[in-house]
Formats: sequence, C-alpha cells, structure tokens
Amino acid sequence: MLRPTWYALSKTLDDTGMATENPSVRRAAIEDCDSIAAVHIESIRSLAARYYDQKIVQDWARPRTGGVYRRAMETGEMFFVAVNRELGKADQIVGFSSYRVDDGKHRTAVYVSGDCARKGVGTALLLAAESAARSQGAKCIDVAASLCALDFYRTNGFQDLRVGEHVLSTGRRMPCVFMRKEL
Repeated sequence: MLRPTWYALSKTLDDTGMATENPSVRRAAIEDCDSIAAVHIESIRSLAARYYDQKIVQDWARPRTGGVYRRAMETGEMFFVAVNRELGKADQIVGFSSYRVDDGKHRTAVYVSGDCARKGVGTALLLAAESAARSQGAKCIDVAASLCALDFYRTNGFQDLRVGEHVLSTGRRMPCVFMRKEL
C-alpha cells in the first residue's frame, strides 16, 4: 500500500511567522471526492475554452458528483490532491492527479484550477502519480492529453505517440494527443 506523501510547492509565512507549505500534495481520501469533482469541472471550464468549441467544453465539464471518483478509488485508481491551506480558512483542493492501470497500461491525468495553472501545482501532482506508477513497477506512463495540456505534458517529459480522439460520456468526440513518458 502506498503511504501518504506530502510534496511542498512553496513556503510562505503564516501570521505567527512560521513557514507553511502551500499548496501541498497528498494522497486523496474518500472525503475529498466531491472537491475533486468540483476542481475537475472548474479546470475544464477555465482552461479548455481557448482550445475547444463550446459544445465540447460543455459536455466535458458537465456536472458530476464525487461518486465517480469514489467508485474509481474503490476499484484501485489512486488520486492525489493539491491542498491550499490558509490560516483561519478551510483547506481548499486546487488540483488533482490520478494513476491507474488500464488494459495493462499505466495511465495518469492531471487537472488544476485555472488560478493554479503554470505555478508548479500540476507538476507536483504529476510527480505524485509517477511515484505511484514506479511503486507499481511501471517503466512508462501514458496519457490522453487534451489540447490545452500538451505543453504541460511535453515540458514534463512526455513524447507524442499519435493524434487521436477521446470519446466523452455524451458520445461527443474530443481531439487529444496520446503521449508517453519513460520512467
């Protein structure tokens, strides 16, 4: 079993002058599933509109509940969350990554809120998923990258395999690029 691991993205000083890590990355718990659903929708709506037409964004970001993520966890998919902590406020999940084995392939996905894009949050989440993959014996990890995530995955060492389509739950087809990273 994978033990919870925390990854620090930055250190800030709290009101008492003590260093705090914000956001931090940890293994997700069942209690995080509703927040994962919310950040998934927000990430799509805030980041995908420049790359996809409105119908694809609407279908991809359709309302969902934490039940989807709970069921995935129950069947072995691992999730990691980036948690923003502010003194006097409830912790806020600002991104997530997932790791699973699907048809013999080790796979990942990373989503961050629009406010956290290009700030290292996605990379920290990807590192957590890659660590989980390595612990399961993976030599490489695959992703079906959305057009808005291509630069992110390329920057993090993924290579393009082929252009393709991801079929959304509504049946609508969404262009993507299948990518792989050697671990």
